[in-house]
Amino acid sequence: MRALLFAVLAVAGCTGAPASPTAPVHFPKVLDTGDGARLQGLGTGVLRLEGGCLRLVAGAGSRLIIWTPGARLEGGGGQPLRVVDPTTGFGVEAGERIVIGGGEIDAVEANGLNGPIPASCPGPYWLAAEGFHAAPDVGWTPIRATGPFSLKAPAELRRLPVRGIDSAVDRLDGPGLKLDFDYGQYSCGIPDAPAGERHVVSTSYVDQRPVKLDRYAAASPEAGEWAERLQANFTNLERLAGYPPGMANCLAVHARCRTDRDCDVARSIIDTIDFDAPSR
Repeated sequence: MRALLFAVLAVAGCTGAPASPTAPVHFPKVLDTGDGARLQGLGTGVLRLEGGCLRLVAGAGSRLIIWTPGARLEGGGGQPLRVVDPTTGFGVEAGERIVIGGGEIDAVEANGLNGPIPASCPGPYWLAAEGFHAAPDVGWTPIRATGPFSLKAPAELRRLPVRGIDSAVDRLDGPGLKLDFDYGQYSCGIPDAPAGERHVVSTSYVDQRPVKLDRYAAASPEAGEWAERLQANFTNLERLAGYPPGMANCLAVHARCRTDRDCDVARSIIDTIDFDAPSR
């Protein structure tokens, strides 16, 4: 078995419109053996539907993705096709760029899968790991935040004027997504979603810093069409210039989304955060 460990598969260019298939889509998954063994590579490319198969396409390379046991396929029947990772609550639509862990393998054993792979879905293969999500679009607009970081976001998100009291704040507003950023010594800690709500907690790394991600649905009636939520928290960051020393700074990000898809975009925006060098 050939694994690409800690490799990055780069891809450039447009991804095109999301795929909305009417024919069956083959969705091979590994069986849950409970052994916990996973390849530790990292792939970035386009999640492309080809011949009824979902493939990781990067440059001239194309790999059939063997999904994790819990991965869920949504859409089809003329609706956009979306793959969801239940361990994080995030998904990726076919036709979009994807960040996906795992590694390349040359062959698969049929008895380790949820079903046979048809001849129309040839290898090589990408054996996926948990934690996949949509990658940021290469054409997004760069934004310099009020706090000590920059990011990128879709052009339809407008930056609104907002003033913080004891922290550096920013707000982005769009048709399906509202994002608030709060950086400072009093921005640490994200409260858990109220009991009984759909709530998925995961961790990741952005700009080599750990971030906690809370994906949930607000149950309160006042949430209305903005019920889908994402909260992210970076802790123990470098001291913001102008603040007294002695306390760690944090960056809290709160997203209100019209749809699951909008929260997928919010997750990708968080992936673009680039912190300034530590203040001395």
